[in-house]
Amino acid sequence: MNLDIGGQNNRNDQNGKWKIIDLHDGADFKVNLEEEGLPLDNNSVENIYSSHCIEHIEPDKLRNVFSEMYRVLKKGGAVRLVVPSFKKGVFYYFFMPWKLEKTMMPRINSNVPKTKMSRLSAWFYTETNKSNGTPGHKTAWDFELMKAFLSEAGFVDIKKMTLKKCSKEFKGKDNPNYEVFSLYVEAKK
Repeated sequence: MNLDIGGQNNRNDQNGKWKIIDLHDGADFKVNLEEEGLPLDNNSVENIYSSHCIEHIEPDKLRNVFSEMYRVLKKGGAVRLVVPSFKKGVFYYFFMPWKLEKTMMPRINSNVPKTKMSRLSAWFYTETNKSNGTPGHKTAWDFELMKAFLSEAGFVDIKKMTLKKCSKEFKGKDNPNYEVFSLYVEAKK
């Protein structure tokens, strides 16, 4: 089994190849990862993919989420995590501020003035999405932080990747509209 964590809103199960775990209705496994572990046996998952999900998890819950991913992944299995790239956000803030206004950037909070700084702050924090109940951003990510969490959980061969550079297991999973603001990381168990 391949597992897509947080993939229900932009469901891409590749005709049943991936099982979706999410807190939204319609997921193959409906789970709130801030409150419970993955409902799967140890070493039962071939690969794990997660795009724009873990930034929505409270920082004090992240170690448990990474440990759970490691627990359910089979030895030699791969994980691919895609999150908003803080480095890209800062670059845009200083050198291409108009890019922060693009619709595919992290969603700005409704209760703040629309400024360059409020758009950058969306990398760190956003409110709950009123239309679908998705929790907002709670953590900003760079490669160093991602690598630290993955290493602590036991993952090895941790690499920064790109939209077009991914392991064969993950071909076709990434949303190309997210490329402009995403960090891509892969690791092995």
